[in-house]
Amino acid sequence: MTTHIKFINSFGKEISPDQALASDFYRKITVENTAVMKVELVLSQHRIGSVHYFLSLEDDKQVILNSHFDRYPEKTFCSLFFNKISSGSFNQWDREDYKSKIGLKYKGIDVYDENHQLICDCQFDLLTGKLKAGGKKQFYGDSNDDEPDDRLVFFYNEEGDIDHVIDMNGNYGYNDSISLEELLEDERLSQELFPWDQHIYFHHLTPYLPIGRV
Repeated sequence: MTTHIKFINSFGKEISPDQALASDFYRKITVENTAVMKVELVLSQHRIGSVHYFLSLEDDKQVILNSHFDRYPEKTFCSLFFNKISSGSFNQWDREDYKSKIGLKYKGIDVYDENHQLICDCQFDLLTGKLKAGGKKQFYGDSNDDEPDDRLVFFYNEEGDIDHVIDMNGNYGYNDSISLEELLEDERLSQELFPWDQHIYFHHLTPYLPIGRV
């Protein structure tokens, strides 16, 4: 088994360990062979804000929780990812967030691509199990390693319909959120830069896991 560490900046680009040490935010990703096992979100002054654990079928959630809260400071959130489902280069995970060994705070679904970029995430009500508003899907575009990504983020309501869209870095000409109607009325955006009819995955929050391209 081969284990290695990589560092990812706020734009989703891989950086060196020295660059990470000089950053106010980065992700430290532990990979075994080709599988992501743990992701530490490192904030300013090198404080770890949360740790994500990607569990195999053999892992015990309570053992991971106990180990986490014994090792990390009390306010370091613990996120457990399990029940992995794969389609092509995409992986869907059930997600639970804890602020203590028994303090479940969040339940949802996350989907990552082959570069471990978050493609989709949504949250469910802890009591009813119903979908909550605020789920999102992300399109990363074709920017290179020296530029902020060409990211469009689609936010959905509790019915899974599009609520609004955000041009994260202004690369499509918008500084504020826009509606789906505004996106479709912008012919350059909806027909050239992001051909709407070719990106069916973003038309609704479900399915969470892509089939084919996004």
